Amino acid sequence: YSIAIANDNHILNKTNHPLIYTNYSNGTIQINMDEVPSEGVLLSIRNILGQKIMEKWIYNNITVISLNQIPDQLVFITIKTKNTLITKKIFIK
Repeated sequence: YSIAIANDNHILNKTNHPLIYTNYSNGTIQINMDEVPSEGVLLSIRNILGQKIMEKWIYNNITVISLNQIPDQLVFITIKTKNTLITKKIFIK
């Protein structure tokens, strides 16, 4: 797995999957994956201090997560499968 982060539907880093789209106008991120393992994918969002803001198991190819309750800050999004761990940073505003 790899992650591509897109801002306002503009892909900054083109890779296979999953893709993370941020939409600052409505405070959401969308995660798109071509394939989801049957055991699911663990998504976690942590702040710069490493404190867990959100953790969620994903079982669908497309997942939309609201970040409206999170104040403006730099966060790290981690996607974890049985054999893979990928972390990317985004700024929530």
